[in-house]
Amino acid sequence: MKKIMYILFILLMSMSVVACSTDNSKDVAPEEVSKESITIEHSAGTTVLDKPAERVVALEWIYGEDMLALGVQPVGMTDIEGYTTWMNSGDIKLDENVADLGVRGSANLEDIAALKPDLIVTADYYEYDYELLSAIAPTIVLTPYPGEGHPTGEYDHMISSIELMGKVLGLDDKAAEVIDNLEKAYAEANEILKDTDVDFDYIELIDFSTADTVSMYLYTDSSIHTTILEKIGFNNIYKPEKFELYGQTNINVENLVGLDKNTLFVVADEGADIFSKNLISENVLNGLDFYTNDKMYYLGANASPFGPLSTLTFVDTVVESVLSNE
Repeated sequence: MKKIMYILFILLMSMSVVACSTDNSKDVAPEEVSKESITIEHSAGTTVLDKPAERVVALEWIYGEDMLALGVQPVGMTDIEGYTTWMNSGDIKLDENVADLGVRGSANLEDIAALKPDLIVTADYYEYDYELLSAIAPTIVLTPYPGEGHPTGEYDHMISSIELMGKVLGLDDKAAEVIDNLEKAYAEANEILKDTDVDFDYIELIDFSTADTVSMYLYTDSSIHTTILEKIGFNNIYKPEKFELYGQTNINVENLVGLDKNTLFVVADEGADIFSKNLISENVLNGLDFYTNDKMYYLGANASPFGPLSTLTFVDTVVESVLSNE
């Protein structure tokens, strides 16, 4: 019975798509595309909208944040509590009526369909069935981590996703403005930081440790963190032995020896007990220059940049942290 209901659900979704007159096929005939149509090439194929989307479901945070930066609220997004906890989008917030679709990567198809979206945007590392999503609404699948051939791919994806969301929403000019504001923020941060005494050679660490386990990661050159910090004048001195797809290397504190003579940015709240969990050798810890000579800058546990809004917050936070140590 459950299987029959599921098949009926998919059939109903397919009928709904036809009724909405949207075309979401990998094989769209040129004669079917009108001058007003919006054609998007993406990781799963080609999607054509016959008009700008108005009801968008974002199955990954960055695409919801792109929309917020463009002045548009998604109708649904996954793990809203996690987004508001870990991503600092400044004063621009999700409306309370944006539907929370649950765990990232596990949104229920019926919940998505109930929102009657005219576009779904997701990332390729989630295991959604593209055909099932497309039966609900035209679907775009993007690749946030494009791999070793794209050394700044994570940052480049953020920029291209802003442009794409501007295109599907009919807000191309606003998207260009959002990107321009990022460049202005980098330039302003550069001007401020060049007059400080901060050591621009740095490493950046994020701490996922618990009371029982030390779990730290250093950001690599392929991370969005590094690309942004380099845009405002910093130079990441950590070079991993192999390419890290997600821009992070899991380390032990001992791995910091030799990297400790310069600035350390820490994605953790000020005063977080990252080096004092009784799990770390005191001899090693007291031998780390940035630890003993106060060259650590805490950026906050929610400092990670993801989309354009959290990127602006990240830049402001780095500048404020440096100035507070002057």
